[in-house]
Amino acid sequence: MASAGEHTVPLLDRPPPEAAEAYTTDGSLDFDGNPALKNRTGGWRACRAVLGNLFLVPIEISTVIWFRPHLVRAGTDFCYCLAFHGISYNLVTYLTAVLGQSNVVAARSVSSWKGTCYLTPLAGAVVADSYWGRYRTMVVSCSVGVAGMLMAALSAYLPLLVKNGSSFTGLTSSNIVSAQEFILFLGLYMVAFGLGGLRPCLMSFGADQFDDGDPSERVTKGSFFNWYVFNMYCASLVSSTGIV
Repeated sequence: MASAGEHTVPLLDRPPPEAAEAYTTDGSLDFDGNPALKNRTGGWRACRAVLGNLFLVPIEISTVIWFRPHLVRAGTDFCYCLAFHGISYNLVTYLTAVLGQSNVVAARSVSSWKGTCYLTPLAGAVVADSYWGRYRTMVVSCSVGVAGMLMAALSAYLPLLVKNGSSFTGLTSSNIVSAQEFILFLGLYMVAFGLGGLRPCLMSFGADQFDDGDPSERVTKGSFFNWYVFNMYCASLVSSTGIV
């Protein structure tokens, strides 16, 4: 008989091997807080979204200024790169030809906006690491960025809205241009803050979808990084040739 100080050990102190292999080995949890199943979460199922959805949103918005969930992250980066480069390549021309700014003022405005776009990821990284986590930071940043792109597009249509609205007949052309500039730059800086939350989180969030304890997924993670960079440069190519 076992002594009183001994502990009985159950016959099955760990799940059978076939059950253990069904779950990730790094302790990842699904959206409900349960251990993540390999065949239902993570991997390319999640990363194709990171690489693919980016292509869908910003083409129209960038041109104005001269699929599921597992396709979101790569797609998100592609779309934001497409929007960012599509806007930046045409912004000086738009500011001078449409809003009537001088070349010096337009160049200064574009430089300030681009500088903000490159600085905000520092703040986004701090927020993601210390407060919200990567997922929440990306959701909030993406929402802010999309709203900013819509506002930038709306600014281009503002003269038409004012012209067709009887309640705006008292506005002068200078007032309309001032309103256009305000809405445009408000939208552009919202895009900058949206990029600030996405850029430091997207790549690492995509890498988190692969289980380092699984040799095959560990190898596949390297392929994800290759496709991520390839998507970025494809977006830049499309925006600098097809949109410009």
